[in-house]
Amino acid sequence: MRVFPAVVCLIIMLPFCASGQTTKNITVKLNRVPFTEFVSTIEERTPYRFFYKAEWTDSLSVSLDIESKSLSFVLDQVFANTDLNYAVDH
Repeated sequence: MRVFPAVVCLIIMLPFCASGQTTKNITVKLNRVPFTEFVSTIEERTPYRFFYKAEWTDSLSVSLDIESKSLSFVLDQVFANTDLNYAVDH
């Protein structure tokens, strides 16, 4: 039996807001991609950076079709029906 820690990811918003960039909603469409690809997609489109242990998510595939939603909403969808959680540090 594999035990997962309560917090999988720590997502940090880098200080891009100070330069005038604000956090905006996320639009993403992915079909059964590895969690690492999901993370890369979000990091490319937002000022957020993910920190996690790859072995905690190595079997997690992500399918999403989301338009203009908050990061929290997106992550809630990704981690639904799993034992995984996340924390966001602003």
